[in-house]
Amino acid sequence: MPNEHDKVNFNTLRSLLFVPALNDKFIKGAHTRDAQGVIFDLEDSVIYDRKLAARDALSAGLAQVRPHGLPLLVRVNNLPELLEADLRAAVMAGADAILIPKVDTPDLLRDAHRLITSFEKDAQRTAGSVKYIALIESPKGVFNIGSILETGGRLRGLGFGSEDFAASLGVEPDADALAVPAQNVALAARAFDLAAWGLPGSIADFNDVQAFEKLVRKAKAFGFTGALGIHPKQIEMINAAFRPSPEDLAQAQRIVDAYQQALDSGAGAVALDGKMIDAPVVERARRLLDA
Repeated sequence: MPNEHDKVNFNTLRSLLFVPALNDKFIKGAHTRDAQGVIFDLEDSVIYDRKLAARDALSAGLAQVRPHGLPLLVRVNNLPELLEADLRAAVMAGADAILIPKVDTPDLLRDAHRLITSFEKDAQRTAGSVKYIALIESPKGVFNIGSILETGGRLRGLGFGSEDFAASLGVEPDADALAVPAQNVALAARAFDLAAWGLPGSIADFNDVQAFEKLVRKAKAFGFTGALGIHPKQIEMINAAFRPSPEDLAQAQRIVDAYQQALDSGAGAVALDGKMIDAPVVERARRLLDA
C-alpha cells in the first residue's frame, strides 16, 4: 500500500513513454503525448559513448517536463561502472521513481536501496520518497521473482522486458515464446499489489497498428496494469486498451446496484442478464469503477 511519502499511485498508471535523455525534441513534446508518465532513458536508447552526456542532461530534462505534472521516471544502466552515478543523478534530478533494468536477483535492489537512501540525504529529499521499478528481463529474473518481490520497501512495480527476455532465450519476441514468462511477471506483481507493465511480445514495431493493439489487449488479459511505449503512436493504443469504456463502466454500475439490492433483500447472489452475480463478480465491477 502507498505510504506517507508516496506522491504517485503507480498502480493507476496505464501508459509510460520512454524518451531518450539526450533527445531534446522528444523531451520537449513528451507531455503532449497523453502518456500518464515519462521515462527518461539512460540505457538502451543511449549509446555507450554518450551515456555520461545523457546523465549530465538529466536534471535539465526533468525540469523541462516537471511543470506539466506528470510522474517522472528514469531508467538507469545496471553496468557496475555506471549504476551508482546514474542512481545519484536520478535522485538529484528529482525523479519520482527509477527503473532498474535486468534485475536477476534481489541483491541488485538491495544495493540500489542503500545507494538511493544515501543520495536522498545528499539531495535533502524526504527519506523513502524515491521509488524503484524492477525490470524482469531474463529467465533467471523470473525464476527469482519471489525473492525479488520480498525486498519490498521502495519497490512499486515490475516491468517485463520482452526484447531482452527473448534475446536471452535466443528466440523471436512473439507470444509463443513470451506468454508464460510475461504472465508470471504480471501475476507476481499483482500478488504483492504492485503495478505491472509489459507486453507478451515485441515493443519495437510501432507501425503495425493491428498487431500492437492485439498485443496490448493480451497484456491486459494477462493481468498487466499497463504498458511501456517507445513511440507516441503506442500510447494511444495502450490507453484505449487499459481504459474502461463507458459501456464497461455502465455495466459495472448495474452489477453493483443489482447486488446491493440482493443484499438488502437478504440474498447473497442475484441473476442479471442471464448471469449469476455473486461476490467475486461484484468485486471485479467495483475495481473497474475505482480504476
